[in-house]
Amino acid sequence: MNTKILKIMAENKENFVPYIISEKQMAVIQKVLARSRLTRTEYNYLYNGIKKKMKALDLLAERETSLYFYNIPEDILPERKQKAAEILSELKAKGTDAFISGSFLFSAAYNDIDIFMISNKHKEEHKENFHYINIKQKDLEKPVFYSAAKSCISNFDIMLPAAKIKKLHFEQALNSYQEAVINILENEDIKHLKGLIADYSAYNLKKILNSSELNAEFRKFTEREDKIKLISELIKELILDNFNKNYILIKLGRYVKMLEGDIKNTKLNDHLKIYKKTYGEIIDECRRAKK
Repeated sequence: MNTKILKIMAENKENFVPYIISEKQMAVIQKVLARSRLTRTEYNYLYNGIKKKMKALDLLAERETSLYFYNIPEDILPERKQKAAEILSELKAKGTDAFISGSFLFSAAYNDIDIFMISNKHKEEHKENFHYINIKQKDLEKPVFYSAAKSCISNFDIMLPAAKIKKLHFEQALNSYQEAVINILENEDIKHLKGLIADYSAYNLKKILNSSELNAEFRKFTEREDKIKLISELIKELILDNFNKNYILIKLGRYVKMLEGDIKNTKLNDHLKIYKKTYGEIIDECRRAKK
């Protein structure tokens, strides 16, 4: 949504209310400009009424598509910037607000182009090397989308809300660690490592990394020989700093007992031994802290 036009409308309220927009719609515009959280009703006003009128004003302005750049590394490949501009301009011509983020912008090698489109529904699909993610405007407060939008190229002026960080999920954190260990042992792409790094930064360092920063931290990990040791230390700090010690002892105590049985009955058990060692060290730390 073009914030320049929103600002003009707010600064010249008497010329727009009630001729083009209502008093209630103007109140929503003022909240958007102030980056205040909108209610469900206000979101409805924004996307079912105000946005349509904004598109009409854009047409009257007869302007070319403007691109916005947020925290993009200076060494971005020129052809990537050009490709992103072409994609975003085509989407803008169709009336779609969108932004492109991820390794396509920052890395020589990438799997696909992540295209985030602001919509009134959630949808995700892959077409060739394009990854389309439809999200709602309010989804930008979620860490994963907040991170992506903090470092991107967009065809609209993104107004990021305050990030909303939910409580860390215990099993999900362990699962990300375990999958990363398997990826390393099998010399595969460490797909789950980015999630661990992002969680550690958000919950332990109280900082949401933008996608460029996340890619840089990911590269630091993947270039090290002692990757398993590093991510084991990371998961230990993540768990110990974010969960009650008694809760950890109960959850991991049961899990370590289960692992002991699995190790005896599993032939290829290197990954299980690593889990047991790491979780055992977390348990020992909890016990020491309780003394």
